[in-house]
Amino acid sequence: MARVVLKPGDWKDLEGGLDREWLLTNGLGGWASASIFGANTRRYHGLLVAAEKIPTERTVLLSKIDEELVINGVVYPLEVNEWSNEVADPHGDRYLKQFIQNYWSVEFHYEVGNYRLIKIVWMANGYNATYVRYRLEGIEQGDKLELHLRPLINRKNSHDEAHANLELRWYCDILENNSGFKYYRKESGLPLQIRFENEKGWSATQTGYWFYNFYHRAEMERGQDHLEDLFGPQIYAVELKPGKSAGLVASLGDAPEEDFEVSLKNQQRRMLGIQSFSKLDEFGKCLAAASDQFIVARPSVEQVLKADEKGLTIIAGYHWFTDWGRDTMIALPGLTLSTGRFGEASAILRTFNAYLSEGMLPNRFPDIGEKLEYNTADATLWFFQAIYSYYQATSDSKLVSELFPSLEEIIQWHLRGTRYSIRVDPSDGLLHAGEPGIQLTWMDVKIGNWVVTPRHGKPVCINALWCNALGIMNYFASKLNLKTTQTYNTLYNKARRSFLGKFWNKEGGYLFDVIDSENAPAPNINSLKHDSSIRPNQLFALSLPFSPYASLETEELVKQAKSIISICERELLTPYGLRTLNRNDPRYKARYTGNQAQRDEAYHNGTVWAWLLGAFVEAHLRVFKDKKAARNYLLPLQNCLKEGGIGTINEVFDAEPPHRPLGCIAQAWSVSEIMRLWKLVNE
Repeated sequence: MARVVLKPGDWKDLEGGLDREWLLTNGLGGWASASIFGANTRRYHGLLVAAEKIPTERTVLLSKIDEELVINGVVYPLEVNEWSNEVADPHGDRYLKQFIQNYWSVEFHYEVGNYRLIKIVWMANGYNATYVRYRLEGIEQGDKLELHLRPLINRKNSHDEAHANLELRWYCDILENNSGFKYYRKESGLPLQIRFENEKGWSATQTGYWFYNFYHRAEMERGQDHLEDLFGPQIYAVELKPGKSAGLVASLGDAPEEDFEVSLKNQQRRMLGIQSFSKLDEFGKCLAAASDQFIVARPSVEQVLKADEKGLTIIAGYHWFTDWGRDTMIALPGLTLSTGRFGEASAILRTFNAYLSEGMLPNRFPDIGEKLEYNTADATLWFFQAIYSYYQATSDSKLVSELFPSLEEIIQWHLRGTRYSIRVDPSDGLLHAGEPGIQLTWMDVKIGNWVVTPRHGKPVCINALWCNALGIMNYFASKLNLKTTQTYNTLYNKARRSFLGKFWNKEGGYLFDVIDSENAPAPNINSLKHDSSIRPNQLFALSLPFSPYASLETEELVKQAKSIISICERELLTPYGLRTLNRNDPRYKARYTGNQAQRDEAYHNGTVWAWLLGAFVEAHLRVFKDKKAARNYLLPLQNCLKEGGIGTINEVFDAEPPHRPLGCIAQAWSVSEIMRLWKLVNE
């Protein structure tokens, strides 16, 4: 059983505990999350954040529960809250002696006097429901012990801060058999229900107080609105005895009709099954468990998907991303294939295939009802790689044959041209992409009308993916005897020859980031308009199975490949991933901090991304064939499990030591690429 255990020596002080966050998810896009001290440090934190339009429109319903253990009339507050003056009060952190991320649940072990109170929180997979259960341990000493709980409720979009509005009235109804309460506002949707595990032991006192100016430190650092008001309708009380438990379940609408103990064991059984497939060490099992957080339901396109299959997708990151085409295709192999979830993989591929338009996958599914966005040049090309990886893992020729016409359609659209000037240049067979004001590669930040890293022209990663897609088409056509509309081997060879001839920067000993660039930064190479920025994008030319450097048939190509890896290691590699730009570039940003514009400018101009280790390690393994060395590059990522997002891997890290974990606390392609490579180097 893999889990992550933290003790006071790990968090050291109040700041250390508030910077460490836990996350549980429910397979619908919803979550429960907070700091390990229970304080909400983000607007996105909450004990029940429900996806009202699966898997999007995430709504915070139960922000938190403030808790007090009362022993013989003496009150011991267990909660931590920060207020607008940046002062924490009360200091329940002094009683927390252990935090455990089990993946099916999280546990908080408090020590008060001669007693230990264990709080366990879990979500029911497939339901917008969060369970909270308390168990008292110790020897019966005749003390009177009570647990007092104050639920702080909400109804807001997760991207917003809630502010008191006395004109919006909250209503409270008693549930059947006095088993709990239902809270709602008449202008809102389904109610928040809180049901007790054993209704006979509980009492409730009506309060109806607003609590003002909760301070969200993470939002303050991000330059956002960072104060929130919460409503406390009641205080619950229950008497505790050593060896006994008391709990409640908060849900959007009706809670699952399931006993608390049965629910907990079901979640445990499910997660242990996911961990067991990997047959790896504890780190590998932790990654397999963390992978589950991102695989969620998405209602299918019924006329495309089979009736017995549900639509699935991959959430790009928690807490603010929805499902993105690029992230999904990159993350799919590690999250599903490396963990034996082949059925889920096929469902995800079919789901996205249903949304193909003009030879393109959507870049992202918006959160609140806007149209699909197709502004990506690489998501569709990663689709080929995801299908190829699926076939290598399953030998499922039936699915490949089903999807092959879509792949052919994609190639045709790219040959004749599709959105945003994405088209093949007939002179060299390489792929051009880009229009003013549009960001199309994974380096996709846009601030107002300013595209920070436009990369218009022929980007190195896009063309590595293009060559790879053509190679995959040729492979499938020959392997499965599929009829084709093109001679893909001819297209591949032409694109590869052009790539090897044009992208090699002989003077620098690495690959240009963009050739025939429409906005290459100075200095350029003579009048060729080639972008000579040292970035990690060149690694995909070595790592993909049919990339230009996949076949190192000459000594010159071997020499070039080794030089590329050497320069990327020297200029970009850190213990937690690769920098997005080398330090000597005038655009380099050492820290990912400040307001939205400042962070966006740093996002791809130095900031470290963990997912890029996948390409680096795979390229290194291909060229040097040294599994031990490749494995050593991944070892530092084990430290991430106790920092930032506990038990998972953050989206980004500062470019300079100590490489603070930042961005999303759990990022799909960060977890997936480390999972995929960890399995590869340990087989």
